[in-house]
Amino acid sequence: MVLKMAKSKKFQKRIIISIIILILMIISYFVVQKNISLKLNGNSKDKIIVNNAYYEEGYNANLFGINLNKYVDISNNLKNDIVGSYKIIYKLDFFIWEKEVSRTVIVEAKVNLENEEQNNQEKDEENSKSDTTTSKEQVDVKIPEKNTENLYPAINGYENIEIGPKYVNGILIVNKKFAIPQDFKSPDADIASGALKQLQAAALLDGFSIELLSGYRSYNRQKTIYEKKVADRGYDSADRYSARPGHSEHQTGLAFDVGSITYTYGETASGQWLNANCAKYGFIIRYPEGKEEITGYGYEPWHIRYVGLEAATEIMEKGLTLEEYLGLD
Repeated sequence: MVLKMAKSKKFQKRIIISIIILILMIISYFVVQKNISLKLNGNSKDKIIVNNAYYEEGYNANLFGINLNKYVDISNNLKNDIVGSYKIIYKLDFFIWEKEVSRTVIVEAKVNLENEEQNNQEKDEENSKSDTTTSKEQVDVKIPEKNTENLYPAINGYENIEIGPKYVNGILIVNKKFAIPQDFKSPDADIASGALKQLQAAALLDGFSIELLSGYRSYNRQKTIYEKKVADRGYDSADRYSARPGHSEHQTGLAFDVGSITYTYGETASGQWLNANCAKYGFIIRYPEGKEEITGYGYEPWHIRYVGLEAATEIMEKGLTLEEYLGLD
């Protein structure tokens, strides 16, 4: 009888412990569920012009301040060469917890951009005409020269700008400090384009397709892109992810966006191949991870810049930025 009572008490104790553990697990589940977070950087809706690259602003997944970005999978049906509306799905899968958010990307016809530029041109002409009818008191006012130094506020690294082109040891440098004139394009642009084709051919032989997403952009095209970013997200975000007109390497003809414009591209087999082999064709990953304070821009594993074989080899082998290599950091 005593033995049966002892066994009964042990059983009851196990039941109570099991119930307590179950309650604690349920509480823990809801606590984590409430505090786990997945949020988009930038807006939940974005627009691009057909055949232009889409710049992924990224996301932020965390739990009690712990970064969970590595647990996020991205899927999308985005086709930047076909007009339409597309969804980018971000799914956080962390053990038994899941979160999902999406971003809508609208690919617009090029005619919209052309109309916008035409309207802007007409406005400029109207403003120019109105300037000629100003009073004598206004005629003597000095109109500042239109360049990137006075078009926008001098913040986020855009202070004391030097209008180049600036060459250091024979290498053109374009960043937040050094700008290029509106009509400038590097005389080496054709060489860079040829080197890119060699890189793409080599990648294909190794089983990778590294597509050109965005190459040369004019000053006015970059101005349109940048000012849209400012209108959508403000200067702080725009200045981190998009160059101001006159400060974009794309205007030089020496820079290309390739592969996939997503921040996880560097983790893919294609992105790893690009990182390991781009120097063989004179290219560098221009904005490497962890070097944002030096380059002035966020990590872009898809953005490559032609600097020539010798410089590219040393930069990539030593893990340098172009600024560090040229002694401008």
